[in-house]
Amino acid sequence: MPAASMMQPDAGYSLIAIEAAAAAAETHLFRTDAAESIDLFDAGLNVERDDAKWQYALVLPLKTDATHAKWMAPMPDAVKCAETLFNSGDGWASPGAAIPEEHPELSAGKFFDGMSYEEFQTNARAILSEILTGPSCGFTISSHCCSSKDKLLLLIRLERPDAIQQLAQVEELRVPLRPSRYEEMGLKIPVNPFDDEPLTHHARFTMEKSHVFTEFSEAGRFTFLLCSLVQLLRLVKRRLWHVLNIEELHKAEVMTEMFPVHHWKDILEFWNDGFSNPARVLQYPGRQHTTKVRNYFGEEVAFFYHWFNFVTRCLFMPGILWAVSELLLSGMGTQLGGKQVRDTAFAGFMCLWSGSFRGLYTQRSNLKSLQWGMADYFQVASVLPSYRAELRGSYSEFGWRALGWAVACLCLVETLVVVWYITFVRAQAFLHPDQSFTFLGIHAQTIESYGNILITANIKVMDPLLSAIITAINKRENWRTEQMSKDSKIKKLFIVKFIVNYYPQLYLAFIKEHVSGCIGGIDGCMQMFSNNLYVFFLTHFALEIIKVPIQMIYARYKIHKDIVRGEGSTSSTRYSYLEQQLNCPAYEGDESDFLDAIIMMGYVMLFAAVMPSMTVMAIGTNLVSLRLFGYRMLHVTQRANPNGREGIGAWDEVINFMSILSVPCNCALAVFNLHPLCEYSLPTKFALFICLEHVVFLTQTLANSIVPAKTTSQEVIEEENRKAADLILSHRSAVNIRHSSHSVHLDDSPGKPGKPVRAGTHDVNVPVEFYSDDKEA
Repeated sequence: MPAASMMQPDAGYSLIAIEAAAAAAETHLFRTDAAESIDLFDAGLNVERDDAKWQYALVLPLKTDATHAKWMAPMPDAVKCAETLFNSGDGWASPGAAIPEEHPELSAGKFFDGMSYEEFQTNARAILSEILTGPSCGFTISSHCCSSKDKLLLLIRLERPDAIQQLAQVEELRVPLRPSRYEEMGLKIPVNPFDDEPLTHHARFTMEKSHVFTEFSEAGRFTFLLCSLVQLLRLVKRRLWHVLNIEELHKAEVMTEMFPVHHWKDILEFWNDGFSNPARVLQYPGRQHTTKVRNYFGEEVAFFYHWFNFVTRCLFMPGILWAVSELLLSGMGTQLGGKQVRDTAFAGFMCLWSGSFRGLYTQRSNLKSLQWGMADYFQVASVLPSYRAELRGSYSEFGWRALGWAVACLCLVETLVVVWYITFVRAQAFLHPDQSFTFLGIHAQTIESYGNILITANIKVMDPLLSAIITAINKRENWRTEQMSKDSKIKKLFIVKFIVNYYPQLYLAFIKEHVSGCIGGIDGCMQMFSNNLYVFFLTHFALEIIKVPIQMIYARYKIHKDIVRGEGSTSSTRYSYLEQQLNCPAYEGDESDFLDAIIMMGYVMLFAAVMPSMTVMAIGTNLVSLRLFGYRMLHVTQRANPNGREGIGAWDEVINFMSILSVPCNCALAVFNLHPLCEYSLPTKFALFICLEHVVFLTQTLANSIVPAKTTSQEVIEEENRKAADLILSHRSAVNIRHSSHSVHLDDSPGKPGKPVRAGTHDVNVPVEFYSDDKEA
């Protein structure tokens, strides 16, 4: 395709020219895939497949009859707004720094106060197009007008090897060393002891050492050992963040959304392997999908799946142990309180299991970080656009971070104070029913009767309120990377979620009997406790099942609306797979998935003494959740951004906290609530609790310390890789690689003069003709 010509709004462009350009885009776009259709959701909703090769899509609004008046109106503060749309290579939001200097006509007189909204959008998108295809990025772009005619997808891919190399150096991409280079140097290639995959050293790519990271095909074109397209996606995302001020582009409505593109071929492979097929719920949670998930979604999603998979496998041991003990007890009857003794012993076993599980997962996680090149990832992670280096260590930064923790602690203190006072009033009403007193105008007897409802209402109100406040404060805490920001938010949100989910159970276990009493004494409280746990698992299971269909129904509703609007226009454009992805909900990150999974694991770790069968229920729930997770990620939501991560981040600290808390919780349940220990006197029970808690905690600590953070195999691999890196990266190659005739020189900062460049390519004529074909003159 020829490069697009630059039409200026003051050059007298006509409606005929705009319609002709849009028609050309519809005719020539994705011609190779036009004959193939996809049946979405297996529900007879056929769409045209047009996803091939594209990596990212930017969503741009179009002028329609409904928005005609807005597009004709003056653009307020046009010059000031335009100065913030694009970034320089040396900092964020530098006015106009990304306007390519080899095309001065783009900046001269392009923006002026009083210009119309339509002129502003046309000029901004012309510059956007030139930046994406110019020396700052080297992307190939194309466009696709949606069938509803109110949105246009600006499609991006990074495909030229020369551009990939230069961007990899500029963005400090970590690339594995070429395995054959090990052999050339007489070195042994390290392999993963679990799956025999090569574990070569990852190093920051440099043009000077390109021969170390690349291999040559028969055609003489080099290919990165990127392991997957996820590295290309990460390069594209980093570069977009680098040259575009995404937040300001959204505010100015130059673009409204940005998402990575799903590829139908990969989705079918996941389905055939069973990862996203809900009918394969009985598939053993082995290691068969982990690497493929990483290569498609990136390390953030992959580490969640890796952890969730590992948890499910580890639950098989306590699940089988409970099943065997249940079979034995069913043959022995309930003599000598066999079931109660089993439950008490099982609680101690789960305390040891939780400590060992965390240690073993730390080993697996460290090995995966090494395999995927994520060790010390924070050193090369992308800097957030909102980060301000000048505020680092300032009183402002400290104040916002302190405020975030203060709000989290406020939630804890407020809940404890409210619960204590309501419990106190209920106790007074229970002990002195003849006395009459009120609290905030409410009779004490009423508080005694509806205390649980008041406590629950307080928790349910404070949970979303404080969660929203913590999230808003977190955005102003000036974190350098996305992972740092998430880790800070996770720790604070968990405090809120912990209280919401576990307080009702802790109240039943340790408070209710002494405040309002239970029918049947402590055994009645334990029966209510057990029933609550059953209700939680059933509710959690039901929500997991209905969550995906609800999202599917909403996505199909949006698709149906777009199709109806498209049928009402004069365009012959068919509804496409890219449009379907646009109407799917965005993946909001792993916070919600991790919170749900860890809260459920917390029930198993903290309350195993009350209901050991939870382990089997957790296995069943997890097996269903694994398949639904895969289906949701591939068929219901947009593709996740390829975010990197070293391990599971702050979630490891949360799991460690839950593991430590499981010791006193299970010991207290065994001593104060379960037979035969609960039958002793109160002083004896306190002495038993202290002794048992210390013994179990010491044993858990010893069990955890036995499992090192890194296996001996990993330490050997790291030593071999360090020696290999010293030899390979310092070795001078005798190969003289000629400069490619089509190479480009991508500057670290856009538009620096004095360096020869070759612009990227357009598949269609797209920079200016961002209008629907039903536009009125």
